[in-house]
Amino acid sequence: MIVFADRGRGRAFFGWINSFPLGDKAGHFFLIGVMAFLLNHALAYRTAPVNGSRLQLGGLIVGVVITFEEFSQLWFSSRTFDAGDLLANWFGVLAAELLARTKTR
Repeated sequence: MIVFADRGRGRAFFGWINSFPLGDKAGHFFLIGVMAFLLNHALAYRTAPVNGSRLQLGGLIVGVVITFEEFSQLWFSSRTFDAGDLLANWFGVLAAELLARTKTR
């Protein structure tokens, strides 16, 4: 999906989602959340210490990657950096974190 968007084909491929109110943000939340949840599961819900807390390793990896990806859009003429997209991504990772914690109890 990122390659489509970076090459300027994202609008044609994902244009229908923008017809829904906040569809783009919901798409970011859902897709990134699912990715983080699946990676948490694949990594057997391993955790890593972060500022005195323990966070799911899968969510941390996805969170870092999507943050770099969103900022990388500043260098593509076909893309637009959007703090709202980044926030929706982080909320997706947070939702995956919370869901993974219920799976490990």
